[in-house]
Amino acid sequence: MKIFLSIITVVALVVIYFVYSLFFGNPLSMYHYKKTVQQYLESKYEEPFKVEKVEYSFKLSTLKQSYYAATVKDSKGVLPEFRVVRQNDSNQLRDTLILEIWDKQLTNETSVILKKNYQSEHYTIKNYIPSPQLSNEKIAVTDTPTYENYSKSELLDKRVNITITIQKSYEDEDWNAITTIVKDMVDTPIYFNQLSIEFIDSNYRLDATIKLDWDQAIDIEHQRCSLVEKK
Repeated sequence: MKIFLSIITVVALVVIYFVYSLFFGNPLSMYHYKKTVQQYLESKYEEPFKVEKVEYSFKLSTLKQSYYAATVKDSKGVLPEFRVVRQNDSNQLRDTLILEIWDKQLTNETSVILKKNYQSEHYTIKNYIPSPQLSNEKIAVTDTPTYENYSKSELLDKRVNITITIQKSYEDEDWNAITTIVKDMVDTPIYFNQLSIEFIDSNYRLDATIKLDWDQAIDIEHQRCSLVEKK
């Protein structure tokens, strides 16, 4: 009887461990992933980084959608927080550090223009920037190109989206303000080719599609800068 109970206990513990690992991640795998990420960072960047935590994501639809992701911080607290994930297609690690830096640069440039027209309103800015193709050699973050320097030569045929959400209802007088924002954005050295400006409590947003030929002058007209119904 004792042997039978021991077997049942062992089987139950194995099942519990399997179910826990399935939904919350294998503790040993998470520990190994953390060490692997730390080695990856040390081999790629001159700066010291610390893996803050490892997260596990799982979807019931398919086991292939389960993955680990590490959240990383700069040991000196200067650079933005970023993530390291394993690519499904190549099984190699990749990080979002440069994208986080570029996102901050692009957001800062956009904020300067927005504040000229909407000083008191709160707003949010979301950017979509394609992943950069940079060297695999060990580098210092300070030696990586800024978004401005990289974008003109490498992103001309890529999709770069900026979505601005202004925390106010849309009114007719906002049309002049938002078209001015588009013109000012075009005049910046920051590359993008799709800009959307949304207002809360409104069924419409402004969409501006910018010509890919960045060096050619552009006139903001209704066919390229118009209000469209939100979906």
